[in-house]
Amino acid sequence: AMLSQQLQNFPLFIEFPNDPVKVGDSWEVRLPATPMTGNKITRLKATLLGEKSALTPALSQGERGTAWAIKLSGTININADVMEMMRQMGGEVGGMPQMAMLMTGTMNVDGEALVEKATGRTIKFETTYKSDLTVDLPDMGMQMKQAGNTLVSVVLAN
Repeated sequence: AMLSQQLQNFPLFIEFPNDPVKVGDSWEVRLPATPMTGNKITRLKATLLGEKSALTPALSQGERGTAWAIKLSGTININADVMEMMRQMGGEVGGMPQMAMLMTGTMNVDGEALVEKATGRTIKFETTYKSDLTVDLPDMGMQMKQAGNTLVSVVLAN
């Protein structure tokens, strides 16, 4: 649950570079440092794939327009003190014993954004996060492995 909440801090919009881009060009997208990443900036790769037909809010209902399709990919390195993150998120650690809980590993990002050509608004962003994590509980002498896929889909409402 906490990992899902932290995914809300990851990209929902594409940041374009200052220079013009053409189909096939790639650029770096920087994600801000968060407690989930050990307070380090994450760098992902965005690539302009080309135009796609899409339902766009700028048009009347049922009409299709064109959007730029942009691929987002890369790896997010996870290095988190889970108990500290829980304190930062809500203050109390709600009934959990006070012990060290550390999470490390990676989340591979594979996503596609559709950016409305007429307005530059992100109209859809669908991203899969493939995680391979280890949770260490050193006070208990335990270590747990966790792997999974999380799909995040965001669509601009009319």
